[in-house]
Amino acid sequence: MEKILIKENTFQIFKTTLKTKMIKWFKTFIDDFQKLLLIIVIAEIAYVISLYFYNGLWNVYIEMPIGKSYLKNNPQSARHIFRILNDNFFLLSFNLGFVALKICLSIGIICHLFSLKRFLFDNLGDISRALFWGIVCGLISAYEIMSFLKVSLPISFFFIIIPCVIIINQCINFLGHIIPEIIPSIFSLTKALLRFIEIDEQ
Repeated sequence: MEKILIKENTFQIFKTTLKTKMIKWFKTFIDDFQKLLLIIVIAEIAYVISLYFYNGLWNVYIEMPIGKSYLKNNPQSARHIFRILNDNFFLLSFNLGFVALKICLSIGIICHLFSLKRFLFDNLGDISRALFWGIVCGLISAYEIMSFLKVSLPISFFFIIIPCVIIINQCINFLGHIIPEIIPSIFSLTKALLRFIEIDEQ
């Protein structure tokens, strides 16, 4: 009888704790999701502005001797850059921003699953995180969009780095409340099972 009561009390405590954690998790999820959406909107606006800036910078560059030399020696790349900068900036920012978001979320999933966040994210400041992980995300994203933009990796990186740097921190933080770490989860599950077995044997 005492054994059954212990089991029932343990189950009730577990049930109450689980319910409290789920409510807390849901509230945190909603808050972080809203922050992520806000950051995405800010990134898209900043990206459109940067594309206009790139356009102006490119027009100045091609009027300089070094720019004229680039046009002469790299006509194909120059043609593709002209094509990109004559595109609809809002549509371009949406397409490339979606690629950046997809890569940043994928990196965030890997970071949490394999506990990389603890060592290579949590120990860094906000700016260091954005730069380090933004560059990693930017390189992968640049490789992904090379065929779409039809330009070299450095030029692709130049076009994709801004949204990556802006959204990477929030992507990783957001996924921290959704994706469990594999190793700690295994330890926690094993500990809970051993405790339940001990109670069952008493």
